[in-house]
Amino acid sequence: MVKFVLIPIALFTFFLVNAYTARADGKPPMASSKQLFLLQLSRNSNTVMYDANMGANQKLNPEKPIDVYWIRHEEQGQRESLSRIQWKLAYGYTHTKTSADTYSVKINAFQDRAFNVEYNETLGKAVALATIGGKKSYLQKIFVQLDPNSFLIPKVQYVELFGIEIQGNKAVYERILPK
Repeated sequence: MVKFVLIPIALFTFFLVNAYTARADGKPPMASSKQLFLLQLSRNSNTVMYDANMGANQKLNPEKPIDVYWIRHEEQGQRESLSRIQWKLAYGYTHTKTSADTYSVKINAFQDRAFNVEYNETLGKAVALATIGGKKSYLQKIFVQLDPNSFLIPKVQYVELFGIEIQGNKAVYERILPK
């Protein structure tokens, strides 16, 4: 009986740990030293990267604290800017300054959930802070599962958030269903 309980737990842990470290095709995502988190869609392995836009003084750029761009793994792995439509309707963001070097951010297609971006002196880098599964966490990945039968206008089946809990340094996960 114990064996049947432990196998699903072990498999879940394996997939949870690997889910925020691998692309859809199993290859590791292209990361930069300024990476806050990444966003992947179920339809292919192309990845939207969200990097801290830092000045020489280790302060986030108040006009544009996050640099958002594609890594086109389905092509040659090149970096590519978002189109205006992609920015406005999906992957772009709005932000407001909440303190000296902290910004509240909402992704345009996911306005229900805000997260903070700030420079963490202990880690020596900017981080994205979000509540994931009820725990304050460092956001690492957003995965969007699209309905495979939706073509022109993609229909979201669910969104998954992956991160690391600030207190305890454990992997955290949350699945969000559309309203």
